[in-house]
Amino acid sequence: MDDKLSKFNIEVEHCSCVLLYNALTNKLLPISFQDYAVIETLMEHLPEFRKRYPKLYQSFRDSGFIISSDFDELAFIKLQNKKKIFANNDYKITINPTLDCNLNCWYCSVSTSGAVRTKERMSDETIESLNKHISYLITKKKVETLMLDWFGGEPLMYFDEVIARVSEFSQKMVSEHSVGFAQQITTNGTLLNEERIRMMKDYRFIFFK
Repeated sequence: MDDKLSKFNIEVEHCSCVLLYNALTNKLLPISFQDYAVIETLMEHLPEFRKRYPKLYQSFRDSGFIISSDFDELAFIKLQNKKKIFANNDYKITINPTLDCNLNCWYCSVSTSGAVRTKERMSDETIESLNKHISYLITKKKVETLMLDWFGGEPLMYFDEVIARVSEFSQKMVSEHSVGFAQQITTNGTLLNEERIRMMKDYRFIFFK
């Protein structure tokens, strides 16, 4: 099978040598100017290169500087990009403990969306279902990291009833299964106090907005 040069070969002169780098495989080869003068010519005539220096040729091939003629580097890059996007094993859940709020700001996105504010919170049944879902993600889906994003309304209105219960369960699960864990919250901040701040630190809240 015929070979060809990679489109991702880069040559850079450095001190007393040439650095040959392949941006696709991240391989780097330092070559003296004297040797490179010969190799540069041979790389334009690959059959001759392979015949005269088979071991060196194979080294160039193993490092990705020379590739099979039927290898589509661009298609390979696109495939790796899709794998990175769709095989991502990080998981984020946005949770609304309530649509209620202790303030009545004119710019509130909940109000402008037409949502009805009621003096209600997430039910115990929903909390149980949420914890089961978190357990499933960790034990069955094998997520690598879990992020809980608290939203509202004002989520801190039901800190003890909802946030603490879900946080304690999640904290226990991620610790048992060595899963990365963090939380963030959108809050007006008026219901924060020292005790809650200490608890939220323990629950790995890393971002407030």
